[in-house]
Amino acid sequence: MKTICGPDIHKSMNLLCIIKANGEKLICAFTVLAVDIESIRDLIKEHQFQEIGMECRGVYRIPVWWILQGYCELK
Repeated sequence: MKTICGPDIHKSMNLLCIIKANGEKLICAFTVLAVDIESIRDLIKEHQFQEIGMECRGVYRIPVWWILQGYCELK
C-alpha cells in the first residue's frame, strides 16, 4: 500500500487526510485563508504526493486548485 492523500474542501474549513503505508492516519483541519491553503500545499510537498483526490462541491475548490496546481495532479 502506498501513502495516499485526500483534501476535503468546505465553505468555512478545509481538511486534509493522509493515510500512510503503515496505516497511520494524519487528519489536519485548516481555515479557508490562503495562508492555510499554502500550508496544505506544504504538507503535500513534504510527503511528495504526485496525485491528489480532492473532495469538493461547488466553487470552494477554486482557490485550493489555484494554489495546489503545479505541485501535484488533482483528480
